[in-house]
Amino acid sequence: VDSKTLKGLNGIEYSFEGVLGGVKGMQTVEKNNAGTILEVIKEATVKPVRGKNVVLTIEHGIQTAVEEVMGNEKNSGLKGSVIVMNPQNGEILAFYHSFPYDPNQFTLQENQVRKNGAVTDIYEPGSTFKAFTFASLIEHGAINNLNEVIETENGVYSPVKGVTVRDNHKFPYLSVQDVLAQSSNIG
Repeated sequence: VDSKTLKGLNGIEYSFEGVLGGVKGMQTVEKNNAGTILEVIKEATVKPVRGKNVVLTIEHGIQTAVEEVMGNEKNSGLKGSVIVMNPQNGEILAFYHSFPYDPNQFTLQENQVRKNGAVTDIYEPGSTFKAFTFASLIEHGAINNLNEVIETENGVYSPVKGVTVRDNHKFPYLSVQDVLAQSSNIG
């Protein structure tokens, strides 16, 4: 928070400035030449409105565990981000992003260096989501075992007009297990 303007410069304070900042009050007064207030004009008075609080949902134990893993000597020098979220309600339980600078001296760095990739960069889960798709298919009984065979169209499939799905490897058929191993988009 900038102590001169009391406005958030980055992060939660900046994002929620409208909630945290409140509304400044204002008074219109009539003064004499000496600067003494003679009258407060009540019709032109605006009462200040206090800003609201924002409560974070970070769980200390989970946050500490994430920081210990990410700060581990074995992992030092690696850039990384971790967000632990409660899928039931969306609460953020832990949040970690490796900073290549001292956050206490953040104004000495360029914006690009200071950005928090965990929230600013686009992440496309890509092939990692195939495991979730298969888990759902298994859970709902659409797949009964990992050796079940799926037609994979020799690596090129056009299911909808103008859309073609391709695989890097051309297989006519793959088992569920091999679809995951080969990362088959068609499978």
